[in-house]
Amino acid sequence: MSVSISLVVSTLNEEHNIADCIRSAQELVNEVIVVDMHSDDRTVEIAGSLGATVHLVERRPFVDPTRNFAIAQATGNWILLLDADERLTPKLATELRIIAEKDQADVVSIQFDTYMFGRHIRYSGWQEDRHHRFFKKGFLEYPDREIHAHPIIIGRQLILDGNKGKIQHFNFQDLRDFIKTINDYTDGESLQLLRSGVKITPLRGIYWGLRHFCRRYLKMRGYKDGMYGLILSVFMGFYWFLTFSKAWERKQRSRKIAI
Repeated sequence: MSVSISLVVSTLNEEHNIADCIRSAQELVNEVIVVDMHSDDRTVEIAGSLGATVHLVERRPFVDPTRNFAIAQATGNWILLLDADERLTPKLATELRIIAEKDQADVVSIQFDTYMFGRHIRYSGWQEDRHHRFFKKGFLEYPDREIHAHPIIIGRQLILDGNKGKIQHFNFQDLRDFIKTINDYTDGESLQLLRSGVKITPLRGIYWGLRHFCRRYLKMRGYKDGMYGLILSVFMGFYWFLTFSKAWERKQRSRKIAI
């Protein structure tokens, strides 16, 4: 079977990212599929001008629920899944082409290089950041309606050595962007927490927050990222305190409504 590769990207107001994302993969892929959540900016226009096929879907605060639909629109027998703020390097593109042509795996786990606030974040929990972003169509899917969901994988997996290439992730531009994302994502996390059956109290959130701070700043050596390592560790600890607090608040409101 001949190899055909589809780039799949989910977007919402990504006019400053989408062009670089698509261009980084154009030499590797045969088609570009963009699934857009009704952006207010020029995302759709820019993607279309670069040859992408654009599909519109209901707006969500995060991309996870759109992934299965986006993958289903692709016609290639291999899928390269990127977010708009991610870039494929030429070295990695060459390696992925070899893997596909030699049929070395069904799903490939790729290491990430993460950039935040204009600098390379080497520790703080991002030093071993990996995701399954290259796979044969039909060999990976995402659980529905989950945030930060781990994909369901079928078939042979390959963990690609970081020396053979990494995806560059240009994450948060500034702290305002980071805080907005924390607020959006903890909405979804709090709903999942309620469904999980875990005991929910703000005090438990403090414990989880402290544990995540210590893990990132000490065990994962966030201190080596300087002041931003401290800021990231504090805010990721706060992420879990906020998740528990929102879940607790939702629970109190549901009790009042029931009464």
